Amino acid sequence: MQIVNFQADHLHAVEPQTAQADVVNYIDAIDRQMLAARGMSFSALADGKIVGCAGVVELWPGVGQAWAVLSREALDEPITLTRAVLRELERIRRERSLHRVQATVADGHGAGARWLAFMGFEVEGLLINYGPGGRGDHWMYGMTT
Repeated sequence: MQIVNFQADHLHAVEPQTAQADVVNYIDAIDRQMLAARGMSFSALADGKIVGCAGVVELWPGVGQAWAVLSREALDEPITLTRAVLRELERIRRERSLHRVQATVADGHGAGARWLAFMGFEVEGLLINYGPGGRGDHWMYGMTT
């Protein structure tokens, strides 16, 4: 797995895993240029194919919202993927002096919740009707320094 700088069109290249399939319906509504802020996002390639994109959007000084769109292929290398994401999250936290990074995961997406917990995020509460299109509950996770 190779990590490269994120480009806005990379989101269209990722075929999201089943648990994130609904994100395809909202990709064009996402401010992809915001996601592409210099040094804040990255893409993962496997055999030259974009298999995932992730990063952090700075909400205000010191606080960032982590995000990820991952394909089934990205999940085939969980250790490599997790190490790469942790390395990049730490780089972003350090470079941007973030004292808090938060992330959400859809209610019922157990693998996603376990992954966030494994990376050091702690569950903080349930967000009702938070998902794309105002549908679906999501759990908020936070990581502070």
